[in-house]
Amino acid sequence: MGKGRVGCLEGCSCAGGPGRPRGGSPWVQGGIDLPWEHHEAGLSKEETQAHRQLARWRKRPRDPRRKGPLHRKSRAQGPPQRCGPRSSAKLMRIILRPEEAPGVRDGRLRETWAWLSIQVNDTTCLTEGMLQSGLRAEGVYGSYLPLLEWLLENWWSLLHEGAPSAVPFARSFFPSDAAWVRRHNLVAAREGFALPDCSIFADEDVIRLQWHPEPAQEGQRIRFIGSGEARIGREPFTAALRGFIEAALGRLRDALEGGRLVDTPDLRQLFAAWHAIREAKGAEAAFCRVMGALGVDPYDPDAIPESLAGVVEGVIRDFADPLRDALVAGSGPETLASRRGCAPTIIWMGRGQAEPTQPGAPSKLVMNAPEDFGPNGSGPRTPCWILKGSSGIGSEAWKPR
Repeated sequence: MGKGRVGCLEGCSCAGGPGRPRGGSPWVQGGIDLPWEHHEAGLSKEETQAHRQLARWRKRPRDPRRKGPLHRKSRAQGPPQRCGPRSSAKLMRIILRPEEAPGVRDGRLRETWAWLSIQVNDTTCLTEGMLQSGLRAEGVYGSYLPLLEWLLENWWSLLHEGAPSAVPFARSFFPSDAAWVRRHNLVAAREGFALPDCSIFADEDVIRLQWHPEPAQEGQRIRFIGSGEARIGREPFTAALRGFIEAALGRLRDALEGGRLVDTPDLRQLFAAWHAIREAKGAEAAFCRVMGALGVDPYDPDAIPESLAGVVEGVIRDFADPLRDALVAGSGPETLASRRGCAPTIIWMGRGQAEPTQPGAPSKLVMNAPEDFGPNGSGPRTPCWILKGSSGIGSEAWKPR
């Protein structure tokens, strides 16, 4: 076929006009008979490039869902590829695969030996590590008993305590944050086994997870290499922890019933702690939530000052959740229990609550500021809940409804 004797594409600027073959050359089904010599027939450089692009598009199969034969997106492009851990999540899984450990002498460790993997949305693995051999692993081998004990001990703090402004992690924290790291970082649950440097803490109505990679060290059997952050709803996160704890305790119970383990006070304490957490209801659960948000173990009497217990039991437990959360979030155990801190203010606010006018109706708050309102006997005499001006906590005034 010679120059100028070709079929032109629809939309081409050739002299033959759009949609008509030039010189009698027919259209070709599924493509077009278009020798490149056609572009020497007096076309400019821009027209030549446009003509070649049209030819490439025209040779693609047509998609009946698209309008026009030259639509650039005539074929499905597929979903975008994810290039890293997701910043939000809705699902968390803790996978246990029991393993035999005949060489382990301690019966409790032997009966809780397993392969453990922690996954977020089935796309991100917190326990991803690099072995000494250079291979990658998505889980670790060892006893999960230390992790079980750590979760039971810090259950209420993990679900309700927030983080400092700069979230600490195991290899970088201020001395004042050491207690927080022990309550919220998985490294505190290692006890000789392998767990990632992951901080777990509450952030309003979600649970946040932040994990960091480990530096390479000589003789290290596994090095965790993942990093990222995830936000998980409190309910699915709690469900994942419940499933893990019940599976772990179930295996211990089977070992006790089968005679492979001897009943000890430590084992009984594990079952008693989970029973107390699971059966907490009403005022008891509210007390535990507040104590957990303050970083205090609600089941340890020695860790709860008498003044703090009185404030929590008598006042904070009976406030609505938004106000209670605001008071706790801006306070520490010492501040909340201090007579010159916020205790006089919240006691005054509690006395201002009136009885419900009808059964089931919400209480109507009536504020009558006393003479000694505020820590120093001064403060605004307005009918509102002052958090910032009177006790130094919170960020705004809470007005009664």
